[in-house]
Amino acid sequence: FITIGYLVIFVLSNMIFDVKIVYNDKKIRALLKQELKINGISKYRFKKDYHEIEKIKNRILSKYNRKLEWLEIESSGTKYIVRLEERKITKEPPIFKNRNIIAKKNGIITHIEASNGEIIKNKNDYVKKGDIIVKGEISLNDEIKNVTSANGKVEAEVWYTVTLNVPYKENYKKKTGNSKKILSINFLNKSFELFNLKKYKNKIVDNKYIIHNRYIPFNFILQKQYETKIIRKKFNKKTIDEAAYIKAKSELQNKYKNIDIVNYKIISKEDFKSYVKFKLFFSVKEDITEYKEIYVNEIPS
Repeated sequence: FITIGYLVIFVLSNMIFDVKIVYNDKKIRALLKQELKINGISKYRFKKDYHEIEKIKNRILSKYNRKLEWLEIESSGTKYIVRLEERKITKEPPIFKNRNIIAKKNGIITHIEASNGEIIKNKNDYVKKGDIIVKGEISLNDEIKNVTSANGKVEAEVWYTVTLNVPYKENYKKKTGNSKKILSINFLNKSFELFNLKKYKNKIVDNKYIIHNRYIPFNFILQKQYETKIIRKKFNKKTIDEAAYIKAKSELQNKYKNIDIVNYKIISKEDFKSYVKFKLFFSVKEDITEYKEIYVNEIPS
């Protein structure tokens, strides 16, 4: 009876009783449900191992490479949870028959080029957000002769402020480049690594469950381990200013893509016991080109 009981538990714990697709679009859900069924993932089928799941994911992504960007099939007890991200094909921006080039931000113009339209601002001119820089209306003697689609590029010097705290002491993990795959068993909340003779002292771990069920007291996990080293940094009153600049610059470049730092200045600095609060001013060169359609009722008769 004990043997039969374990066999029943084994069969039930390795059988799928539900497949949940987490996505709003009904058509995509129905399409994915059908594909999963074709590949053996549906109710009352046995679970697939990690390698089979990866093959199925890659097969579906390859088949629907224009519809699906990302797919994840996660085993949770006796069900699969399927998450996905739909591929969004970027459409070419519409070309308006009649449009102006306007300023996307406040700034001082450093460069203007226009292949179409009439330039009405000059280098070193200050412009506010929304100001017209290149007109689609071609004028002669203060009379509009033609309306076209302005094309070009405008670069300007714009300004930002960044506020951040920089600690005097800072520790962070950095990957060494070494990595390995380890089979691990979790039993009663304790983890045992198999055949791992040389363990990393510091590491980052990504877990993939091979066998995972809430009704049995153990789980098999395939781990991808990345070796790391602890980097310890200490700053003094002189070097902390440079650290603040590097951090603020990185924060700015992550937020605003394709900008060039022209100049910067620390405009305030408040010293606390363990950290310094900075406020920095940045002057950057940035593309401020923006297009605005000219509607018919906006054109003087």
